[in-house]
Amino acid sequence: MSATSKLSLRLKAALPKDSVRHPVTDRDSWLALRRQDVTASAIAALLQEHPYLTRLGLYALKTGQAPDAEAEPLITDTSISLPPLMRGTVLETIAPTLILMLRPTWSVEPCGYYYREAASRIGATPDFIAIDPARPGVGSIQVKTTDQQTFRKVWLQEDGSVTPPLFIVIQAVVEAVLGGFSWAQVGVIVSGATLDLHLIDIPLHLGIMARLRVETAAFWKMIEAGEMPEADYGRDAEVLAALYRDDNGQELDLRNDNRLPALLADRDDKKALIKIASEHVEEIDTEIKARMGHYEKILIAGGRSATWRTEQRRQRFVPQSEGRVLRVSAAR
Repeated sequence: MSATSKLSLRLKAALPKDSVRHPVTDRDSWLALRRQDVTASAIAALLQEHPYLTRLGLYALKTGQAPDAEAEPLITDTSISLPPLMRGTVLETIAPTLILMLRPTWSVEPCGYYYREAASRIGATPDFIAIDPARPGVGSIQVKTTDQQTFRKVWLQEDGSVTPPLFIVIQAVVEAVLGGFSWAQVGVIVSGATLDLHLIDIPLHLGIMARLRVETAAFWKMIEAGEMPEADYGRDAEVLAALYRDDNGQELDLRNDNRLPALLADRDDKKALIKIASEHVEEIDTEIKARMGHYEKILIAGGRSATWRTEQRRQRFVPQSEGRVLRVSAAR
């Protein structure tokens, strides 16, 4: 029996009784499966531990009021530049090669399955599955990519150890539990002057999974009841714009809302400070330009410099668009 056949048999035997697995055959069917669940990559939003997604953002996605972000490459005649989401998809393909260079005794292959716990409506798509002869069972590996600057800032600890962000740890735990894997790892590929791979073991804390089931059940009940999570006003500007894309042409009387006058007073103060600061910056820039005269560049004490170059501005055509604009009348 081949190593792949053995791996498939072991996977089937390890599948939890509450989980089902679906082969991922094409993107459209995979997306359709994901739409009915809170997926491992997003579920940390329910604990307010996701840096890119809020509870309201997750609500907008699952109610179909905001589309999944689609990454697009920047292509010229002679180059192509991939955004982070696409970079990850491309670099993921070399992950097995890197893993086997680091762990030559392992067996590693793409997972190729979407796992879901139907009762809780939680789903997951592990990137890779692996057998390590030194430990029992099959493991799941979630691969992430990053650049060196972000790696040093987010992943690398002061003692030199590498720790994934919490939302990625949660993703790895969910994938392992739903698939019945006996161990889990996160692999991070760091691109820069060198190409590095770090493998990090993730403890399978079942307590976090129990809490996620509770939070997910409450989330789906909220949607069924027609309710909406509270907005995070510091993070949900784009989500709210998507949820309330069009006005209804009607007027709402909020003169009894005691919060709004205080908000508007604070807004007026902040905008006045911005105006003062902007005018002051313009005065400073003008004084710097006067000191430079016709010189293109000046050197400044403390190792700083300034340039005032003649540059050609590209002609730009902004296509017509439509969207809602907030305007607040002046106080009477």
